[in-house]
Amino acid sequence: MKWNLVAKAGGKSAQDNRHEMTGIIKRARPIPRAGFTLLEIMIVVSLIALLAVIAIPALARARSRSAQNLCISNLRSIDDAKCQWALENRKGIGVKPRDEDLFGPALYLRTKPECPAGGQYEVGKVKEPPTCNVAGHELTEEDSTKGTGGSGHGH
Repeated sequence: MKWNLVAKAGGKSAQDNRHEMTGIIKRARPIPRAGFTLLEIMIVVSLIALLAVIAIPALARARSRSAQNLCISNLRSIDDAKCQWALENRKGIGVKPRDEDLFGPALYLRTKPECPAGGQYEVGKVKEPPTCNVAGHELTEEDSTKGTGGSGHGH
C-alpha cells in the first residue's frame, strides 16, 4: 500500500511547493566560478616573467660582487699574516714565505683561504700584495698593508 500525503498550501500539494521552493533557491544563489580564466593566468605568468627578467641579473651581479669582496678580504688576511710573519721572524722585503710558514692551527691563519670564485692565491713576497688569478680580485694600494707599517689598519 502506497501512502500519498498531500498537504495543501495555497491550493497546491506539498510536492508542488517543494519543487517551486527549490527553483527559487536555485535562482537566488549565484553559481560560483570553477577557476581562473586563461587571460587571468596569462597575465599572472607574464608578470612573474617580467619580475624574473629584472631580478635575475641583479642577483647575479650581487653574487659576483660578494665573491669579489670575500676574495679581497682573504687577500687582506694573507697580506696581514705575511707581514706579521716577516716582523716576528725578522725577514726583510723580498722574502717569500712558504704556505707552511703562514697557515696552520698554531700559525697566523688556521687554514689557507680559498677564493669563492675558484681562483688560486699566490702569497708573494713580503711587502708585495698577494694575488688571485681571477680577474678583478686584487688588492689595491689602500687595501694592502704595503706602506702602513705592516698593520693594514694605519695604526
